[in-house]
Amino acid sequence: MKLNKAIIPLAIFHGMASAGHVEPHKLDAIAVTASRDARPTQEISQGISVIDQETIDNWNVLNVQEALQHMPGLVTKSTSGGYSSRLAIRGAGIKAPYGVRAISVLRDGVPVTDPDGFARMDFIDPQDMAQVEVVKGPGSIYSYGSSGGTIQILSRSVFDTGSDRVRVGGGSYNGNTQNIRYSGNMTEDDFYALTWSRQDSPNTWREGNNYDRNNASFKYGHLFEDDSKFEMEIAYTNSHLDLPQKYLRAEYDIFAAGGDARWDLDTDGAYPYRHRARDSNVVFFNSSYEKQFGEITIKPRAYMNYWDHWHPTTGPGLVTKQIVLGGDFQLDWDHTLFDREAKMIVGAVGRNDRGRNEKYNYADKEIFCKPYGYKPGCQDKLNYTLSEKPGTLQGKGDEDNFNFGGYIQYSFEPIEKLKTDLSFRYDRIHLNVHNEEINQFDYSAKLFTKAGRGTTDIDPEYDIFSSRFGVSYAVMDSLNVYGNFAYGDQTPGASEVKANILAGRSTNLMPSSTYMYETGLKFREDIGTLDVSLYYADVENEILAGTDGNDLTYYINAGASTKWGIEVASQAYVGNIFPMIGETVPFLKSHMDALSLGVNYTWQDHVISEWIHTDDDAGTTTDYSGNTFGKIPRHMYSLFATYNHPSGFNASLRSRVQSKYHKNNENAAGKSSNKSIYGGLNFITDATVSYVYGPHTLQGNMNNIFDKRYAADAGLSNFGKSYEKEEFNLAAPKTWMVTYQYNF
Repeated sequence: MKLNKAIIPLAIFHGMASAGHVEPHKLDAIAVTASRDARPTQEISQGISVIDQETIDNWNVLNVQEALQHMPGLVTKSTSGGYSSRLAIRGAGIKAPYGVRAISVLRDGVPVTDPDGFARMDFIDPQDMAQVEVVKGPGSIYSYGSSGGTIQILSRSVFDTGSDRVRVGGGSYNGNTQNIRYSGNMTEDDFYALTWSRQDSPNTWREGNNYDRNNASFKYGHLFEDDSKFEMEIAYTNSHLDLPQKYLRAEYDIFAAGGDARWDLDTDGAYPYRHRARDSNVVFFNSSYEKQFGEITIKPRAYMNYWDHWHPTTGPGLVTKQIVLGGDFQLDWDHTLFDREAKMIVGAVGRNDRGRNEKYNYADKEIFCKPYGYKPGCQDKLNYTLSEKPGTLQGKGDEDNFNFGGYIQYSFEPIEKLKTDLSFRYDRIHLNVHNEEINQFDYSAKLFTKAGRGTTDIDPEYDIFSSRFGVSYAVMDSLNVYGNFAYGDQTPGASEVKANILAGRSTNLMPSSTYMYETGLKFREDIGTLDVSLYYADVENEILAGTDGNDLTYYINAGASTKWGIEVASQAYVGNIFPMIGETVPFLKSHMDALSLGVNYTWQDHVISEWIHTDDDAGTTTDYSGNTFGKIPRHMYSLFATYNHPSGFNASLRSRVQSKYHKNNENAAGKSSNKSIYGGLNFITDATVSYVYGPHTLQGNMNNIFDKRYAADAGLSNFGKSYEKEEFNLAAPKTWMVTYQYNF
């Protein structure tokens, strides 16, 4: 009986094996996300990065951001640890104050991105990840509303019965992690896999940042006699994440100089919201079937996920419940054209998201009292919170969002060695949003005494298109050059529209449109690998965030932007580059064969080419055309050294460098220009050492080994106001973890 695996976990980023020694030079990865078809990345006519399971285990990846932070073209920011990550691919997505937007996130083919473009990462189990694929730029037929790109997280297959393990680890600041996977056969044709993992990260190096997560999943697979197969998974996640405060300049300077990041919450009055958190319960169900009829293969999929969320934040606390039902029917036709292999992929998608949210005041809080002077007494003004407990209801709302659409891709070779892809996807998105605001929170006064805006109903519909035309030519077996044009629309988010309601701004936001032109080369040879991409993107109706005088975030169509970039990913296998040394000095041969070196580099120039900003509070209009996008470094480097020896001893060293960046889109600060720029990152270095002996692996990880004190993100709020302030999200100092793994 055949086992048709769709995923083959090979590496572009060369890692070490945690379960045993593997061949050190895997030249190419097989990816499915770019085209819904398993292909070597060398043949894919657009920028793509892949990280495999061995590297995930080697780096002891505990969240998705850690798996992505070295990829060229990606800006990652983990401001709270855990699953709280902000991502930008080629500049798209960084506008979000939290979470992942303008980037479509998939888990085993299931979109976990909302119709309005917001992706939740809280139910991703990093210890069940087999491969992470990042496709850069628009035009995906796998997902809609992905102007920045698509991230697919592939879990370990139920049919992979050789990867069972027990894994435990503990380290600095009381961090610990556990994972167990057990799989097998019920019958010759029935497979199962049980996975449980837990992560506990108190993060006691700073106040208010405890994180814990529990994941459990059951997977079932059946192989039919006609070689068709069925797969199903049901998973549950419970997670709790305390959100730390942003630090002001004086406190950040103390931390950056090597001082303590903790303070006494009982006496420090600068931070009123001391119980911010995101607590989630998630149930995820995914089922798929695959059957071949001659040249035709059908791949239907049905999925459901339920998500509830308690999110006390700066101001109100939010309770959200959401259920998602969806399906995807894919049909592949393998045939010949011009006497060469060709393939057509067509399909239809449908999805319904139904959610309800409620907004609460804090129940337990210290209120502001003025014992003497003008109008002494107490009022319901928040001095600081005492617990997460919700108080009186301040607002509520419902969302009922529909998406249906279809896609088609045709891949063929009009001449020998020239692979051509033509694809198109259309989606109809209907956002039905109902909002009732009982009381409005005044952020400056810290009061809920303002009357709310009452009931608001929003019922926008969007026609979303994406398309791509790409060619890849094999100059030789080891070298492909490619060209690519891609187009994609990005819908305004329901959360963005609701933010405009709360800020009293227009809700008539238009979708943004991205046109991307790209060319590059991909080299795969025994001496190493090289990927080079050059792109230019033109974005119309770019959606940007602003803040009003009451510290409320709102969104506008700024006009247009242009984005240039160069991305380089390279890796060299030392033993194959200098074979004569190993032959001349046999002692060195095994060591040189075990060593690989890599460099990734990104240059990006992202400019807001048209932005006339009107400040209704100040009654002013400012032309910011020509400004550089905030939060985006101009240069980024990643350096790698990996050593995998046949004896079982393995080691790796990874280091990141980022140039300075503007803290906001306005660029120059209102009160002093030196506030507007953050100095970047300077050789943030992580190291791993492990030893494999039979089924046993002992591993040590140390992150930020030089104990650099830096900000994971830096911002400038209340731009140009008298109370303008710099804000910093701290990155962790030096941390370590020791992990033991037993494979069975």
